[in-house]
Amino acid sequence: AFEKGKIHSLVGESGCGKTMTAMSVMRLLPKTAFIKNGEIFFGPGVEALLMGIDSEKSVKMAAEKLNLSYSKAWTIIRNAEKGSGECLVERVHGGTGGGNSALTAKGRELLERYSKFKEEANALLEDCFRRNFYE
Repeated sequence: AFEKGKIHSLVGESGCGKTMTAMSVMRLLPKTAFIKNGEIFFGPGVEALLMGIDSEKSVKMAAEKLNLSYSKAWTIIRNAEKGSGECLVERVHGGTGGGNSALTAKGRELLERYSKFKEEANALLEDCFRRNFYE
């Protein structure tokens, strides 16, 4: 429990959810984050990871570009898959040349829908801001 007037710290590795946890405690979660059963399963971080996997064809490379550990990246993917109820990433095990990863059709569809949602939400916010501060 948090006591009013007390200072608290939140410590963890990069990408472990410190910011989202703090924002959740303060009830400041972004409206672009989707929550199911009390857990964020899709938001800007998941979007960035999936976009990286799509461009790099590798969970490892996408994770490295986001300064995430490989295991943390897979935890994020599994949480997103659990929350969405869909398989979003498929991996192909390789031999000497290594394997690769790719978004499933559902993963690509979710990314496209989220991108469209963000565009629409930002347009509405810009309009609201303009009406309230510039008219």
